[in-house]
Amino acid sequence: MEAKVPKLDEDGEPIPDEDEVPADAEDDDPDNPKKAPFNPKEFTNGWTITDRKSKNLLTLFTNMRGINNQTEVKEAELYACKTNAETVTASLDDFCTRITEEITSRNLYMQVLFTE
Repeated sequence: MEAKVPKLDEDGEPIPDEDEVPADAEDDDPDNPKKAPFNPKEFTNGWTITDRKSKNLLTLFTNMRGINNQTEVKEAELYACKTNAETVTASLDDFCTRITEEITSRNLYMQVLFTE
């Protein structure tokens, strides 16, 4: 009679066999009911279909803010920095300066494009 050696995972814990059902797993547990799979047809309010068109952050921001947004797309070379990290820092400084100094009711969205 051979002793059955359990398989162990990375942490040294025994892996249960697929044939075995754990003693604590009951189907009729009232405290832990089974969740139904997600069905988007049940959520008609707030669930949208994008018609297989991708939406990036700029598109979402523009659609949410309407006419009160100001979008700017700048090339990274405009900042004339040596590294991408310096360009990101300079663009964030520019963005933060404009947000704090301008008194306007418009929402600013600034996107910096890198060619690399």
